[in-house]
Amino acid sequence: GAADRGPRARPLDAGVARAHLTDFSIDTLLQELNAEFTAIARDRGIDFKMIPSSAIVHSDPKLLRRVLQNFISNAIRYTERGRVLLGCRRREDMIDIQVWDSGYGISENKLDEIFLEFRQLKHHPDHKEQGLGLGLAIVERICRLLDHPLTVRSTPGKGSVFSVTLPPGQQGHQPENIPAPTERRPIPPHDLSGLVVLCIDNDPDILVGMEILLSNWDCRVICCRSLKEVEDKFNGQTADIILADYHLDDKETGIDILNILRSRWNSPTPGIVISADHTEEVKNSAEAQGYKFLRKPVKSAALRALINSQLIYRG
Repeated sequence: GAADRGPRARPLDAGVARAHLTDFSIDTLLQELNAEFTAIARDRGIDFKMIPSSAIVHSDPKLLRRVLQNFISNAIRYTERGRVLLGCRRREDMIDIQVWDSGYGISENKLDEIFLEFRQLKHHPDHKEQGLGLGLAIVERICRLLDHPLTVRSTPGKGSVFSVTLPPGQQGHQPENIPAPTERRPIPPHDLSGLVVLCIDNDPDILVGMEILLSNWDCRVICCRSLKEVEDKFNGQTADIILADYHLDDKETGIDILNILRSRWNSPTPGIVISADHTEEVKNSAEAQGYKFLRKPVKSAALRALINSQLIYRG
């Protein structure tokens, strides 16, 4: 009933994230995802299409966004040609948000496996990204937290459709918009709300995890896998801090990208280099150029302390 329609908090995996359920227009989220993935799909020769919707839904917009980002990025990643479609379907008194692709598809005996932790499916013998994890375990946990049923249908050689089912919301509720940062201003050391964080990593699963963690601290998170993706998303804008994995694709390094962005933005933007490389070489290289260093796996308390240590002003 109306009495229990207010935002509610639930824990996800010992406090990694909390759900704040509210009523909002799904079209705002669909438009954001359309802007985020159109260029990425085009670069891979995929036609990405979003169908607008007038539906009001009841969910956590931030966590729901992570689910749909994961669906779309996987659909693009495992589709060699054709298209990916994002849209909503009303079903009885519920709303399905669906991502369709014309990719390799998944055999029926593998469908139950894809949401298991670290499960890797080899979709196609010639696929250059064969064996990479689908990263759907975190999606399954988020949907369980939100109490949103999750389904997948697939036909090998023809494609797949991933769906998440939401209850309808009530009219009159406005979506939460995160305002862009304005003037530079001092912040208390414990407060990261509104902080614009650029995360760079070539592993989409890590980006999903970082986005959930940082969003739980009320940061505004932009995730990219390469310098080109940063250029596509940051059109004349800057971040307050950059978290960059050291080893990226095509011989790019996080340090190289940090140096390029600092030069382009003409700003000493704080940077943290993150790496699974446990030799001193990467650490020394990062620190010699004025960046902080964290080893993987990253502990949230250490990351938050290091971010705080780098921020005197934001804007």
